[in-house]
Amino acid sequence: MGSVVDGIEIESLQMRASWETICWGCGLRVILPKYAPMFRCGWCGAITIDNADIKPVSPWSRRCSKGRDQVFVFLVLSLTFSIICGGVWSTFPVLFPTATVGFYIHSAITTILSFNTLFNYCMAAFRRAGPPPTVEWGRYDLVPRQALEGYKFCVYCKLPKPPNAHHCRSCQSCVIEMDHHCPFIGNCVGSNNHRHFLLFLLFATASGFYVLTMSTYVGSKVWPNMDKSWTNLRKVFGKQHPFLWLLPRISSKCLQASVKSHAG
Repeated sequence: MGSVVDGIEIESLQMRASWETICWGCGLRVILPKYAPMFRCGWCGAITIDNADIKPVSPWSRRCSKGRDQVFVFLVLSLTFSIICGGVWSTFPVLFPTATVGFYIHSAITTILSFNTLFNYCMAAFRRAGPPPTVEWGRYDLVPRQALEGYKFCVYCKLPKPPNAHHCRSCQSCVIEMDHHCPFIGNCVGSNNHRHFLLFLLFATASGFYVLTMSTYVGSKVWPNMDKSWTNLRKVFGKQHPFLWLLPRISSKCLQASVKSHAG
């Protein structure tokens, strides 16, 4: 049965669907007029995407990424401990030979900077960056209406992925509000550790300026004495030790040869 409008016959029956699939979120059957690589379920709100072209990550690539992150974390922690321990060992005996007020003040500053730098680094590196919440999915009787609004299915985790989440192939998990994957902390920067990551950068920068200032001050105190010690050493051993006697003469001969070659 049909009707004619302006000479054109219009079918009164509804057009039959040409493509049928199942929503991953609630398990209901979805009928669409034609094939669509992406569609949204009218009941649960989940978004289905055809990921047929996505290639899985090789196990070798995962092991390389994990090994790289572990090496960087070890280097950062080793460097941090070396700077803290080496700075205290080399500067405090020169600046504070006795327990004065300045010794206690700088000891407190060093403790505060060191603790906050290491604490925030460990929280950023060893805390989960932002795991997605656990939600019910896959069955119509378990999923309320619009419960998965904007959710997508992660083909790597095989779990629902919230709208504000992104899958990290290095961490092999989805991360909420993911900023980037930082190999120096061996972790992603996400909703759970973003604040600690920024605080680590802040305290690390402040600690670097503090160490630079203290080292420069100690150098200004120690260097004149080292210059005097070198002069006295040359007076005592200059004519006896071959190295102390030959070094300035070899340097002079090399400099003369270089000047002559450029002049020629």
